[in-house]
Amino acid sequence: MDLNIAEEFEGQIDEIIQSQVQENKEAIFFIYEDLTTSDIYQGQSTKITLTREEEARIMSQGEIIGSVHTHPSGFDPSTIDVMTGLATTQKYMSVATPIYSDQIEKDFVLTTLDLSRLSFTERFRMMKAMRRSSIGLTDLGRTIRKEINLERFDVKGYRSHKVEIDGVEVPIYERPSIVDLKVGNNEEVTEIEGMHKFIE
Repeated sequence: MDLNIAEEFEGQIDEIIQSQVQENKEAIFFIYEDLTTSDIYQGQSTKITLTREEEARIMSQGEIIGSVHTHPSGFDPSTIDVMTGLATTQKYMSVATPIYSDQIEKDFVLTTLDLSRLSFTERFRMMKAMRRSSIGLTDLGRTIRKEINLERFDVKGYRSHKVEIDGVEVPIYERPSIVDLKVGNNEEVTEIEGMHKFIE
C-alpha cells in the first residue's frame, strides 16, 4: 500500500477513537488527494449521517481519496462501508476500532481496504455483487459473501496491528475467512508494530 494511513493520520485517528470511547459516538474524517483532511464529523453510537450541507462542504474541499471512521467493535469494514467506498470512488476505505485494554500501548486497530487498483468497470461490477450479497442471508452468510467478493475482485486489505483475543486470532491474515480461525494462548491484541496484510 502506497499510503500508510495509520501513521500518516495518527492524530486524527486518535481524535475519532476518543469520540467513540468517551462519547459513544462514531466519527469520521475524509482524506484528500493532497493528503489534507476534512473536519471530523460525529454521528450516533452505531452510525454516521451527514447533512447535505456537510456533504457539500466535504466535497468542495478537494478530491477525496479515502476516509477513516470508527467501529464500536469489529475490525473489518462492513458491506455498506465497502459499497460506500466503491460508490464515492475512494481509493482507501478504513475503519478504526478501539482497543480497551490498559496493557496495550496503542489505542486502536486500523483496517484498510485498498480499492485503488479497481477500474471504473470493476467498481461497478463489484458494487452490484456487494449489493446482491447484502440481502436475504444470515450475518454469517453476508460476511462470507463479502469476503468472496473482496477476493474475486482482488481487493487488498491491511491491518495496522495483529489482533488476538481470548486465544483466537481474528480474522486470520492470509485469508479473511471467519470460519478459519487460528487458536493460540494469548489473550490480548498482539504485535503492535507494523502493517499486516490480511488479504492475499
